[in-house]
Amino acid sequence: DRVQEIFEERNFNSSRDRIKGLLKGLVICGKCGETLSPNYTKKKNGTIYRYYRCNSTINRRKKLTKCSVYVASEALETLTLDTILTYSTESKLAQIRRDIELKNQVIEKKSVVLSADIEARQLSLKTVKQKRDQYLDSLVTGGFSKDERDKITARIDEFSLEEKQTQAQLYKLEFEKTETSEKLLTIDSFKQAIVTFKFNHLKLSESELKQWLKDNILKIVYQENTVDIAFRLLEDSS
Repeated sequence: DRVQEIFEERNFNSSRDRIKGLLKGLVICGKCGETLSPNYTKKKNGTIYRYYRCNSTINRRKKLTKCSVYVASEALETLTLDTILTYSTESKLAQIRRDIELKNQVIEKKSVVLSADIEARQLSLKTVKQKRDQYLDSLVTGGFSKDERDKITARIDEFSLEEKQTQAQLYKLEFEKTETSEKLLTIDSFKQAIVTFKFNHLKLSESELKQWLKDNILKIVYQENTVDIAFRLLEDSS
């Protein structure tokens, strides 16, 4: 058994990477933060025992502290699917709605600050253009010596550079405001994803179920027979 374990450890980055698992790439160890990877052990009688194993117990080249987290594949996958189903309850949806409202308040505050910055930049840009135009008009209509014209031209160049810099800052702020506004969340998309899962998860093939998990879940943190699920629709914009 020890020799087999050594073979498993040494072959982790090759054959073990190809082991399939419903939650592969999604589960994080709640103790050390490493990924839980699907593995299996084949007994002498031919029985295959499938489980998820913390990478810190395998890849010792990283010199990570062993946290010895093992969990049966079926147990972890069932726990995860059951936990997802709890999000279809009214109490859980009410909690999600409150969380979304709090996140949107933060986003809206940032948007207000950006709007104020944009207005200030727009005013600065208008002022710079007016000054540049005044110097340009005086250069056209006034009778100045060469030294005076050179000084006026230099000032015009300074205002032109300042105009370009202010315009660039304005574009950046406007883009950031648009990007911020797009982060505002609604519960509708989340509810639709959960309802789809609730009524169809038993009908989905393993590959279809795995795709749903990949599309909707950012990560799953496992610790002591519990899972904490971070959904993409709720986490990506936070």
